[in-house]
Amino acid sequence: MFDAKRCDQTVEAMFAEMNANQRQSATRPLKKDDPSTWETKNWPEGRKFLTGCVAASEMAFRNRFDPALVSVFVELFGTTKLWAAIDHWGVMRGTM
Repeated sequence: MFDAKRCDQTVEAMFAEMNANQRQSATRPLKKDDPSTWETKNWPEGRKFLTGCVAASEMAFRNRFDPALVSVFVELFGTTKLWAAIDHWGVMRGTM
């Protein structure tokens, strides 16, 4: 639905936001291409979804209100009366 460029921009925005909200115990910034930085202590939260903060970047808002994405939910729910939520980034780390 989103092209590769938009997906890459979204991932970059998410990592930038995660790094801006890191805990004080973080030892180094998160890097999307470096799984060794994905230790729990480097994420904003140590809980299930790791983020702990609202996804508030410009890209997160652009994605929430993108007409192509909205049209998917219109089709799924059969109505144009939709509400956009302010939610968190959902992150699931790979395992090594």
